[in-house]
Amino acid sequence: MSTTSSSPDGSANADNTAAAANTSPPPQAEAELMQQILGALEGLDHDIEERLKMYGANVNTHWGYMSRAGFSDKSHLMRQVKSDLS
Repeated sequence: MSTTSSSPDGSANADNTAAAANTSPPPQAEAELMQQILGALEGLDHDIEERLKMYGANVNTHWGYMSRAGFSDKSHLMRQVKSDLS
């Protein structure tokens, strides 16, 4: 047996719809919650930006990671470029 009732036209019971509508928070609370979430996201964006700047500080802006073989170590390509420029 089905526990939900429906009207003759097949739509859901109006009592269920009204109960669902009453559970939503008031607009003021929604706006405050959205502001809190937005503030948290902006903080995360700032943290990520700082980490990316720190992460990318060790690579050449034009050559990228081709200029590094390891931590504080020049790649073979960069050694050749440096010797050609000298």
